[in-house]
Amino acid sequence: MNNRFLEEYKRADKICRDIYDSETGISNYIDLMRDAKNYASQSIDDWDEVLKRLLSLRHIRNKLSHEVGTLDMELCTEDDILWLEGFGASLLNMTDPLARHYRAFEKAKRKRPVPDQSAFEKKKPEFKTEHKKTEPVYKTTSTYKRKKRIPVVFRMLGFFALLLLALYLLMELYKIIGA
Repeated sequence: MNNRFLEEYKRADKICRDIYDSETGISNYIDLMRDAKNYASQSIDDWDEVLKRLLSLRHIRNKLSHEVGTLDMELCTEDDILWLEGFGASLLNMTDPLARHYRAFEKAKRKRPVPDQSAFEKKKPEFKTEHKKTEPVYKTTSTYKRKKRIPVVFRMLGFFALLLLALYLLMELYKIIGA
């Protein structure tokens, strides 16, 4: 039974590594759950139970893998194996607690009202030059404009051009000193 447990644990661990692009698999999943616990445990009903169960199963897995003589003892149950199978399936179906939390977070983010853009506008003062019996000649209101950034490629090209120029000057200096 321990071998079946280890195989099922490795399968769920591989799914976690693939989905969350990590080297640690279920351990990374547990860390992510711990990080989001304050927000998600209130909205995801089985959050705490899944976290406790994963910690327990990881402990069993670590005992089986790292302690001598544990493969002969029955450390896991059939229920543990079935739970791991269900957890792996929920990962693939995106019904696991982290996936549900992420969907709820994205939904709440979309529902949040967009801030009024006029609050971000930077207005210049109005300048008025009045002539006799006429309306103001000059009246301007403009918004803050974002500075244009030089693309990284062009900045890198500039850096390399300066580097080449410096190398050229060093070579010329070497020719003068060496000659």
